[in-house]
Amino acid sequence: MNYSVRWNDGVSGLTTIANGIAMTGLVGDTTSTTCNGTKPATIQVRIPNNQIQGAATENYSDTLTVVITPQ
Repeated sequence: MNYSVRWNDGVSGLTTIANGIAMTGLVGDTTSTTCNGTKPATIQVRIPNNQIQGAATENYSDTLTVVITPQ
């Protein structure tokens, strides 16, 4: 089953993430552990309707690993 993954930094909106390609140039909040009340970063996993509707009644699984390191 195919799916897409997008990153939202809480400011710029959704950006598609490509497998094995690092996102660079992201800026974090270096002074507050709560992001000073701004929207937190989120990850969106999207499975298109045609993938879901055409899928056999089975159990599906995958592993999504996200590594976040300071730049």
